[in-house]
Amino acid sequence: WKVVSVEAYAPRAGQLRHNLALSWPGRHEAVEAAAWRCDRPAGPVRLFAGGGGDWEAMLAEGAPFDRLLHDACAQSPGGRVRLLKLDCEGSEWPALATLPAGGLARVEEVCGEYHLGAERWLGPDACAGLPPFTLGWLRGRLEAEGYEATFEARENGIGLFWARRPAPAAAPAAGGFAAVASPGSSRNSVLRLSALVLVLVT
Repeated sequence: WKVVSVEAYAPRAGQLRHNLALSWPGRHEAVEAAAWRCDRPAGPVRLFAGGGGDWEAMLAEGAPFDRLLHDACAQSPGGRVRLLKLDCEGSEWPALATLPAGGLARVEEVCGEYHLGAERWLGPDACAGLPPFTLGWLRGRLEAEGYEATFEARENGIGLFWARRPAPAAAPAAGGFAAVASPGSSRNSVLRLSALVLVLVT
C-alpha cells in the first residue's frame, strides 16, 4: 500500500512530508496543491489558510480533483484507491460537483468532513454554476456513485460523512442462510494528515 496526500498550505506540506517519512518510509507521496474543480485547468487559486483564528489569504496551485484521482490510481498496480479521505474546508463541494459521473468508480471507500455554507468563504467564482450544497445533494452524489452514505452532524453546518460500497451477499450454504458482512466503522482509522488523503491498494 501507499499513501498519497495533497496539501495546499506550504508550511503544513513540509511538516506532512516529515511526518510521513517517519511513519511510512518509502510508502508515501506528499503533493503540494489544492484539490479543486474538475472543469478548470490547473493554476493559481485563492484560498484561506491558517487556523486558530489566524487565517490569511494565499495563492495555491489548484489541481483538478479528477486529475489527482487519476494520478493516484496510476500508481496503484490494481488501479484502485482503497480509501479517499476529504478534509478540504469546503472545497469538497466544487470538487465533487464537477467530477464527471463515474469518477469515483475506482475508489472503494470515501470519508471526510463536509462544510455546509462553504460559499461564504469560497466566493462566487469558485461556486459558479454549482448546485446548492446540501446534505441531500451530497447523499445523492455519493449514492449515484454506488455508495451507501452515512452522516454525523457536528455544529455550524460542519459534519462527517462515510461512504461505503454495499457488501456483497455470501452464497448460502446448503440448507443454511446467506451471511452479509457488515463493514466496521472506519471512524478511528480516518487519516487526518492533510486536505486530501488517498490510500492506494497494491
